[in-house]
Amino acid sequence: MKKIALMVLSLAGLLWFISCEVNTPSQPKLNITPNKLVLNKVVAVGNSLTAGFQSAGLVENFQKHSYPYYIAEQMQKADEFEEPLIASPGIGSTPGKGPLTLKNGNLVAPDVTVDPVTLLENALLPRPYDNLGVPGATLGDVLNTYNAETAEHGNNPFFDIVLRNPNFGNTTQLQQAILLNPTLIILWIGNNDVLGAALDGGNLSIITPQSDFKAKFTKLLTELRQKTHAAIVMANIPYVTDIPFVNTLDRVFATSPSIGITDPMPMVFDENLQPVDFSLFGGSGLFFPLLTEEKNVTHLTLSALAAYQNGIGVPDSAALVSFGLSPAIARGVIQGMIAGGLNPTGIPMPGNLTLTAKEEQTIKDAVDGFN
Repeated sequence: MKKIALMVLSLAGLLWFISCEVNTPSQPKLNITPNKLVLNKVVAVGNSLTAGFQSAGLVENFQKHSYPYYIAEQMQKADEFEEPLIASPGIGSTPGKGPLTLKNGNLVAPDVTVDPVTLLENALLPRPYDNLGVPGATLGDVLNTYNAETAEHGNNPFFDIVLRNPNFGNTTQLQQAILLNPTLIILWIGNNDVLGAALDGGNLSIITPQSDFKAKFTKLLTELRQKTHAAIVMANIPYVTDIPFVNTLDRVFATSPSIGITDPMPMVFDENLQPVDFSLFGGSGLFFPLLTEEKNVTHLTLSALAAYQNGIGVPDSAALVSFGLSPAIARGVIQGMIAGGLNPTGIPMPGNLTLTAKEEQTIKDAVDGFN
């Protein structure tokens, strides 16, 4: 996929400069018919980013803040820009649950006790939605998936909600976009072809191969160009290792020269996600590293937090002795950890909850290749 830059300001400046030339040639007047503008019909194709997915779910308030809706609003087309609006409490990514919400200081996912399809407010719209973004959709899904069961990464009920097949002849996102006869297509897809590798702690085997991605994207663009007269605006894929799920725990990384650690590593940390300073037991800025199955760890995923709360990764006495502490001091540190609510199990953090420098670079290389 070629990188596309929309240099609107540069173009505006160029037009201003040309209009100020002394010998500007006369230009024919454009006879524009109302409601026949090039950008008259907007259709969006994509995944959760396009759908307005927030807090692990979809609900009308989130959808009305999706970027395609904002674009339609700026074009004064919001009233006719149809989205698969979902009534409260919304539909979460976990079956039977709604989007996450903050209640009494805790994140909770409310129960959804009705059939999620009944929450679809405009289910009887006699045409496809203009926002065809489906949370979890991959590039292959845009081409081939028409319901929950045919999703590339397993059962995904959001396809049933957005595409509403068999009402439209078991058509895909691509086919429904073409049916709408758009004049502008907003296309942002491919994030989920690499995102899973980051979410699964560097599982590189689930990244879509570059050759497959190129072939699928070529097919997608060919279909859109041959079967519509729409202008197509595409967005590049951002680095998926820059998301909070991957980098929220970066703040627990530190050095600990007192025990010979000069490169940042994930350290034993407190409830504020700050490395715990054990200087009381000797040395200045004394931090103890978490135990990890993998070496050269650059990120702990957010899922590692629950494991840590159960003592996974917290060093035990043997580990502390291996860091250079005497057995007596190690016992004192362990007592301090327990008093502070930690559970020093000595069990290393598994590799599916961490990202190494090599895994992170491979994921970034995949994103660069897709773009």
